[in-house]
Amino acid sequence: RGDAGFAPMIAVEDAASVAGPHNGAAWFSNLCLWGQCKTMQPGHADIAWLNLSGDAHSIGGTEWTLYGSTADWVVPWESAMHMVDVPAERRNTYSDVPHNGADNFMNDTQVLGDVAEALAKPGV
Repeated sequence: RGDAGFAPMIAVEDAASVAGPHNGAAWFSNLCLWGQCKTMQPGHADIAWLNLSGDAHSIGGTEWTLYGSTADWVVPWESAMHMVDVPAERRNTYSDVPHNGADNFMNDTQVLGDVAEALAKPGV
């Protein structure tokens, strides 16, 4: 967007957001009093600022793919899917992938395969 204090935009054709708290973290983040944890509260000024101009895009546009899970207690699936310009076919919600533990997003072969496939597709 050209906001002060940020580096110039770069070209990023494809991006994947895995359990990203685009609209804030789970309800218990409201118990946080400071630091990064507090900024992840739904409705916090930082979250509002990130959502101010719609989805993040780079020079030439960025094709986003979103991943979330109804089994994620840290980032609700609704928050992981909270990017307005992402079409339905690029929104992926799993029912059995937790945020933490040995079977989380980064250790789930289905999720990793889906992310790799999405990033390899020609797009923008």
